[in-house]
Amino acid sequence: GGATKNRNPSFCADLQCDPLDAVPRMDRALVEGAEIVLGVRRDRREIKSFASAGYRLLCRLLFGVGLRDMNWVKGFKREVLETMILRPGWHRFLAVLAIHEGFRYVEVETEYHPRTHGRSHFGLLRIPQSLLHMIAIKFHIAFSNQPLLLFGAVGAVMIALAALGMGWYVYAWIGWGEKYRQMLFPVLF
Repeated sequence: GGATKNRNPSFCADLQCDPLDAVPRMDRALVEGAEIVLGVRRDRREIKSFASAGYRLLCRLLFGVGLRDMNWVKGFKREVLETMILRPGWHRFLAVLAIHEGFRYVEVETEYHPRTHGRSHFGLLRIPQSLLHMIAIKFHIAFSNQPLLLFGAVGAVMIALAALGMGWYVYAWIGWGEKYRQMLFPVLF
């Protein structure tokens, strides 16, 4: 179309990233020893930048990873991807998962061109989906290697609640002669 006449034909489909700019920069970082390279959009000024800032803050708080741009172009060495569990919707968090595993990363600035035509396929529905994926990944990172931490903690809390309930039941029965049978079966359960 007319909008692509002034652009290099190597641009990706939405015309926002020029692979002739991004790929050599990212490849150089991989050759120099990085195992993960994350592109950072230079001079990005869009309304979505505000949502991205909140998203990055949550990732910093949940995962301790302070990346500047998590949803732009990425490059991984094969060894990194071979160690990862890939699930639908987790593509935004591949860097977080790999960094958690101890792989070295570098951020590289790349050219960014605002969208000139077409439309983004990401709407408001993406926000709750991303939040749910964040929770799932936090759960995965925290408990995948030590599931007993989760199940042991849940079991300990349930046992403590049952002991408190049974103590109350016995106290009411002996102290006041009241039998709260409706309370006995849930406590025993």
